[in-house]
Amino acid sequence: MPPLSPMSKTCVALAISQLLALPSLSHATTIVVNSNTDDGVGCTLREAIVSANTSVDQNNGCALGSNSGTDTITFSNGLPSNTITLVNGRILVSPNKDIAINASANTDGITINANKASRVLTVNSSSLTLDNLTLTGGLIEGGESNGGGVLAYSSTLTLNNTTVSGNTASRRGGGIAAASSTINLYDSAVNNNLSTGGESTGANGGGISAGTAGSINITNSTVSGNTAFRVGGIYASSVNVTLSHSVMRSNAALDQNFSEGGAIHIRNQASLTVNNSTLSGNSAQDGGAIAALSGPTISVNNSTLSDNSAASRGGGIWVVGYLTPRATTLTLNNSTLSGNSAASRGGGINSYGSTVILNQTTLSANSAATGGAGIVASHGFNDTGTLTLNNSIIANSAGGDCYYRRTSAPVIIDSASIIEDGSCNANRSGDPGLLRLANNGGPTQTHALAANSMAINTGNISNCTDTDQRGATRDSLCDVGAFEFVDTSFFVVPLKNGKSVIFGL
Repeated sequence: MPPLSPMSKTCVALAISQLLALPSLSHATTIVVNSNTDDGVGCTLREAIVSANTSVDQNNGCALGSNSGTDTITFSNGLPSNTITLVNGRILVSPNKDIAINASANTDGITINANKASRVLTVNSSSLTLDNLTLTGGLIEGGESNGGGVLAYSSTLTLNNTTVSGNTASRRGGGIAAASSTINLYDSAVNNNLSTGGESTGANGGGISAGTAGSINITNSTVSGNTAFRVGGIYASSVNVTLSHSVMRSNAALDQNFSEGGAIHIRNQASLTVNNSTLSGNSAQDGGAIAALSGPTISVNNSTLSDNSAASRGGGIWVVGYLTPRATTLTLNNSTLSGNSAASRGGGINSYGSTVILNQTTLSANSAATGGAGIVASHGFNDTGTLTLNNSIIANSAGGDCYYRRTSAPVIIDSASIIEDGSCNANRSGDPGLLRLANNGGPTQTHALAANSMAINTGNISNCTDTDQRGATRDSLCDVGAFEFVDTSFFVVPLKNGKSVIFGL
């Protein structure tokens, strides 16, 4: 190569000097916690988070956090214990910082215990991802009384294989409280948390409480054993909630005069979508499993609500709608409501002034003391509200299958749907031949059809879904209800333990 000219040498030198003057790029950092104390000896979890938050050397043995990207905090396998007990109050993830705390490489994960002295974590305008952690022992009372386990403001909180358990708040969100935030749960659990306050404090969401927009997304997870004064499991106001392949069990709203939603309470113009999930054994005054008020849209798909109870109305679901545009809409597709009970009306569903649509859905063995054990639909303000059944079954109810009160248009029932006692002017009545609730395949329990069931091959083809609640393909002459009796080459024998055995012929 020929030698550079003086002009070229000058240009190269200038370019090099400009490159050297540029600020160095800061890449995401991995910070290793090597102490399970909270006293500043070694690199503790608190100090690791401070290092990540500030990106300033804390002279504490922790790696320096980055100015950009998501810093990851991991834990040494040489820790003397997998429990970190907080002694200096809650841990803060500060604004505009993304942090991942990952204990997936540690046997039995890592437990952060606030020892009933503070909240566990506060996340403010940040993104926090937790892997293989347990958050417990959180207690928050007094002025700032939301979120015993975690409080999130304008943030994204993601839990992977993580448990939030045994935390308490004196107002909302015994486990997690959020405002204008996104909450994601994957393969995780929010269990046995408590909101202790009474009606005056608005104690909602023993497990999770969220409001002011945002979303809650729960997948392959469990929300169970949470309690609160008004809403046991999840309280969501103006928040979109999605529950997929998950279980909500034994959540309870404690007040016997003013509690709404044992498992889930959703209100205002938001949405609730339940897919391939089970809501079982939850309880409240109204809406043992689900309560919905003032404008949300609810869609329950391929799911089972069983053995939920209400001290008043809606053992399974209680929906209340008001004047347009705040109407509430409930749609059930390929789903089962079984064994739910109400001390007043609507053992399965109680609807007031709402739009309720049942597609390929089965209601069985629900009970109510004063009527409408399967479903109750009442007119609301200005005589609003409708009830529509397509290819659906209501049967085996203790207290009447269907009760409908409206001064104008009647309930809309297609020619295929079966209401066993003929109530609500059903086109078809009689015993649909439902076997007891059992594991018949798929992610949720269903009522299989007896071989001589009147529901077999009598569905309205124009309204048939491609698959049944279990995901089994429906044949060209679909069956009524959530279960498709595929052929006669097998039969189902229910067992005492609630499962079943399928024999081929």
